[in-house]
Amino acid sequence: GESIALSGDASFTTLNSAFDDVIVHDVSMGANFRYCVAAPNSDFPEGAQMEWEGSLSVGTNDFTVRVSRTPFSQFGLFLYGTSPTQTPLADGFLCVGGSIVRLGAPVLMNGLAPTRLDLDLTALQTNSGTVTVTPGTTLFFQTWFRDTPAVGSGANLSNGLSVQFCP
Repeated sequence: GESIALSGDASFTTLNSAFDDVIVHDVSMGANFRYCVAAPNSDFPEGAQMEWEGSLSVGTNDFTVRVSRTPFSQFGLFLYGTSPTQTPLADGFLCVGGSIVRLGAPVLMNGLAPTRLDLDLTALQTNSGTVTVTPGTTLFFQTWFRDTPAVGSGANLSNGLSVQFCP
């Protein structure tokens, strides 16, 4: 598809109606999208899927990352990075790059039901302490998990979730 970036008081005019539909994203309200490949795991052929809930507003500070479609009763780790990538790792793909941070302790995955991790945007964990997330910051989230029933390395990863936070 085609995309057009508008900012400020910009307007959009078209002389023909070649667009089937138009989706407008107000990035002042934050933005998110899934990216990278979620490789099949032992329980779900579509692979583990990253999601979010709450608000993308740093002022609201109500942001939760979650992952679903992971192997049931296997341990996993939530990660974030400062840039996207797609690099083969274990039985899947590493989708987070740059400075990669492990968020919290290992958690038991819930299979089809989402496994959640609430984040404090005023004290987000980093490799050297904590930092306050500022509006306009984009972070890339992913989950690594054990997949011992699978044939292969015994580990896999979800797809990636790109999130741009707003005021």
